[in-house]
Amino acid sequence: MKTGFLLNKKLVEVNEKLGLDRTIADIGKITSGSIAFVVADNKTVEKKTDAISLTTKIVHPDSLYLLAIEKPIKDPAGNLTANTYNIIKIDETNARDVLHTTHTVEKITGADTYRNFIIQGLFIGEGKIKIGCKFAVNLVGSTWAASTSYSLGALVEPTTPNNFVYECVVAGTSAATEPSWPTTEGETVVDNTVTWKCWSKAVTVKFKLYRI
Repeated sequence: MKTGFLLNKKLVEVNEKLGLDRTIADIGKITSGSIAFVVADNKTVEKKTDAISLTTKIVHPDSLYLLAIEKPIKDPAGNLTANTYNIIKIDETNARDVLHTTHTVEKITGADTYRNFIIQGLFIGEGKIKIGCKFAVNLVGSTWAASTSYSLGALVEPTTPNNFVYECVVAGTSAATEPSWPTTEGETVVDNTVTWKCWSKAVTVKFKLYRI
């Protein structure tokens, strides 16, 4: 038992250093998924997954879990909170979500990909859980303007909005006429001496849940 605990502890240490997207064969993964947010969402609105059953997994009420929350690619994670819920049946037909833990996902920088949290006691009640997130999307740009100087990181939107925002990745001055905006994430467009990179206004928060 002690050996297993040390092995699991080592796995956690490796995951924290490398990011869970780089682990070998996702050892111990119970589930993974994502929650999508758009600009209209704000930090007071929580979105939850469907119920996730743990009854078919090799788990125990006292098991330790590692919840890994991926950094949203297009937005800093400083305004992201993640909640886990146990589902408790209150009668034969109804159940309610009981808040288990709350985690604030601080801004993730550098080469890190995930913020990892160790939690315990998820396998109670009906043996089902939910994961929820609150996230405020800040991808709002100014309306593009002709013959205007733009600095690195500036965000603009087309004069006719298209549900995408464009990040200045090469600073410069825009052209006299508006460019033809790409609508595939990651694509770029040259606008006189400015280069813009396309981002969707939707932000996806990905997660993985492991037994450790």
